[in-house]
Amino acid sequence: MKKIYLTLFIVCLIISIFATQLIIHKTDGTQVTFNINEIESISFSATPPPPLGSMVVVEGGTFQTNSGQYTVTLSSFYMSNYLITQAEWEEVMVNNNNHISATPSQFVGDSNRPVENVSWYDAIVYLNFRSIQEGLTPVYSKNGDTNPDNWGVCPIIRDGEWDSIIMNMDVNGYRLPTEMEWEWAVRGGVPAQQAGTFYTLYSGSDNIDEVAWYDGNNTPNGTKPVGTKAPNELGLYDMSGNLWEWCWDWHALHVPGTYLNPTGPDSGLSRCLRGGAFGSGAGSCMTVTRNYTSPYVRTNYRGFRYVRKANS
Repeated sequence: MKKIYLTLFIVCLIISIFATQLIIHKTDGTQVTFNINEIESISFSATPPPPLGSMVVVEGGTFQTNSGQYTVTLSSFYMSNYLITQAEWEEVMVNNNNHISATPSQFVGDSNRPVENVSWYDAIVYLNFRSIQEGLTPVYSKNGDTNPDNWGVCPIIRDGEWDSIIMNMDVNGYRLPTEMEWEWAVRGGVPAQQAGTFYTLYSGSDNIDEVAWYDGNNTPNGTKPVGTKAPNELGLYDMSGNLWEWCWDWHALHVPGTYLNPTGPDSGLSRCLRGGAFGSGAGSCMTVTRNYTSPYVRTNYRGFRYVRKANS
């Protein structure tokens, strides 16, 4: 037993003499070198890195809406930094079987402009197609089928079967954010809570001109390429202004209470929209503002961004 202790002591002594540096190999192939005698502590995040593409980790947390009566706790998720662009849309939607245009936008001339003139139904089709193309498990199913090739022509009026599309949040595919995921993200999540900026008027600022394209600064009229205003605390762009953004939820009044990962009511007449658009007044671009419309409606001031589960 004494020999074992002596051996361990010698090993530790050798390490303390010769191992003066610690080299950490990062997932992108680069290395980070630390001097061991200067390290006080090293912490490793349990949240996995975001998937490939323009996405950020949105750490989960708890917050209240401005009424103070609706308390929400959310799990972590990934969210796209930007609105879906026209280039992204066309790449996925070319030659689809649903009679959805691969080039629907009115404001063209720059493929980095966000796609618009897309309905909630259209967005659901896109997200499942994109999941399939990237080898992910689609989130949405219609009559038990997750392949939009089998869903038929996308409706331009209310449709009961399309309104009954089911969302499976346990799989790793792309989906629309729930309204509360969107509100948590627009406010800046945990970083904004820590910085004391969680309740700014707009996404990342009280000065709308810093973060949003709206009717007060949008000349000539129309969408602007994504990411041309400042991001919020999470690195998310255009969450105030540029385009209204589709959310998953049916629109309804928020019932006071405490909720875990709420997804809204099971049915309704209109789907939620958030964020304001290029032609909106400043009030419509505020983080508190809610909007809604029928899921089949296509207009040139509505677009969307996507999310994914964080532990995929």
